[in-house]
Amino acid sequence: MSASSTLVAGHDARKRAAFGGLVPSAVVVRAGSAVILLSHGAQNDKGAMLPLLVLSDSAGPLTVDASEGVVVVDDRGHDYVVEECAHHPGLGSLQLDVWITPVPAPGVRYLQVSVDGLTRTAITRGGEAVSRLLSGGPWDLRVEMVPSRTTAPVPAEQPAAAGPAPSARVPARAYATFEGVVPIGQARVADDLGLCLWALERYRDRAVLSLSELADAAKGRVPPASEAGAVELWDDSGHRYAVAPVHSAVRAGGSVTILEVLPVIPPHVRSLGLRICATHGDGEAEFTFGISMPEAPTG
Repeated sequence: MSASSTLVAGHDARKRAAFGGLVPSAVVVRAGSAVILLSHGAQNDKGAMLPLLVLSDSAGPLTVDASEGVVVVDDRGHDYVVEECAHHPGLGSLQLDVWITPVPAPGVRYLQVSVDGLTRTAITRGGEAVSRLLSGGPWDLRVEMVPSRTTAPVPAEQPAAAGPAPSARVPARAYATFEGVVPIGQARVADDLGLCLWALERYRDRAVLSLSELADAAKGRVPPASEAGAVELWDDSGHRYAVAPVHSAVRAGGSVTILEVLPVIPPHVRSLGLRICATHGDGEAEFTFGISMPEAPTG
């Protein structure tokens, strides 16, 4: 499991005390040599976090200057200040979390997010690293601020399968196998712990679940969910799934975890049950979610 995300100092967007809620999203835009998806919006008392995932068919690390390349405007015509909060580059992929201020007003119906200036790093025959612009930009995403509900009754649980979960295969996310995203945007809180489910990405041979854990920043490091306790996933057809950690980013007050789900979730599944046992300091809580599965993935 990787933990090489770059976190920009001074940002406290993910912490239990300031958490203001999640907005589920399943916005996917394909153009040129890249696909960009925005899985949710996370608000607190000062602004909002927008996590962007970029997948490309071009090999090499991806990057973008968030302050220049990401523009956010709402349906009322208000512009937002955009800053990079964290990024995790990979071969043909980029997880970019941007922080926007001020907080979107209660009456805002949607945010228009434009991403431009995406580049990949190519190595010339002489061994020199050269940045090359990806084709297809700008990529425009519309994030609805009053989305449909994503909750569902928790399906009946089957006995747990014997044996440990398999190790995740890398890369878990790939442009060629990406099929769509299921919005979740659900959160649970207990005492000084909070758990936020972002979204479930569907790929041809697996799924990828993203989530974050929130706590009191004064208590120090927040273990990612994959370390802090068990993660169990099952569906309404009696199947259970193996869940393995792919990547985590940890800081005081919060952690982000990316989990691989195997085998492929069948298209006829209409709901999932998810249980996570999380611990932090003296706190411990069990969180259970019921997730609605659409008839077809968005993408």
